Amino acid sequence: MNERFHRYKFKMNIDSSRKPEMVIFPNDENVLIYKMLDKNNQEIEATLFETEVFYERENKPDKVLYSQPVSENQFITNIDAELARYDVVLVVDTSYELISTTKIAFTSIMLYYWLLVDDGECEHQCSSNLIEWDATSINKPENFMYAFAIEFVRDHFQELNENPIIAVIIDSELGDIPSYNDRTKPIFNNYFLPEGYYIFYASDKGGYLQNKLLKKCDKKAKKALEQYKKNTPSHIV
Repeated sequence: MNERFHRYKFKMNIDSSRKPEMVIFPNDENVLIYKMLDKNNQEIEATLFETEVFYERENKPDKVLYSQPVSENQFITNIDAELARYDVVLVVDTSYELISTTKIAFTSIMLYYWLLVDDGECEHQCSSNLIEWDATSINKPENFMYAFAIEFVRDHFQELNENPIIAVIIDSELGDIPSYNDRTKPIFNNYFLPEGYYIFYASDKGGYLQNKLLKKCDKKAKKALEQYKKNTPSHIV
């Protein structure tokens, strides 16, 4: 197994001469906190906004297993427990392929409710949908369906007059996710992430909860596409 590394990302407004150094220590409640200090031991204001786990690969970029936003500017010591703090987890994955002249797509949408953490184990209830659709005219099918799924779920909870905090797990757009969560960049066309929604990245590799949920969602979409191809006459494929 490759050695895993934990990376924390901060926002700081400083000039390059101050060269920040991070100091980590427990507070009175034994919770890990941090300070950014310059070479004169003067504190630098910094905000922790994202964390990720990755492993290094020879002659390739690092393989990121997951990336998630950080709430309350605190270190995350239990990955699964952090995800369980959200009221609902939405997982979206799309598989598509050009078949003849049509880009056939299958999108798996899964909602996980009431995540409960007990001795590191999470329990949940799940509802899922599988959508077959024509993505021929869509430039970025994955992003289109991220926006579609988020808006579908948002409408559902608005009808119930509820405003849950929702984690959205996806497996692409890793470099743009911070901008999506800051709502400075649209997910698709002019669609920005609504308030109360936070995007997580997860690979289908890794043993964390978000990896397991993404893998299950991904498998469902891929299986549907393969079944479609199997039932399609060979002269069309």
